[in-house]
Amino acid sequence: MAIEIRQMIVKTTVVHHTPEDGERHRSDRERAPSRDFREVLEQCRRMVSEMLQERRER
Repeated sequence: MAIEIRQMIVKTTVVHHTPEDGERHRSDRERAPSRDFREVLEQCRRMVSEMLQERRER
């Protein structure tokens, strides 16, 4: 069995209920660490291959 991951799309939507919420979320976003999505994709690939390996061993 072969699984190939070609593309990963990440979408986030923030809904603000009050202007204060919007300000708080904006400052949170500025402090949030940026993620390298190649690293995230590699982690996903490793996780999938580990799951397949476990399945094969059973």
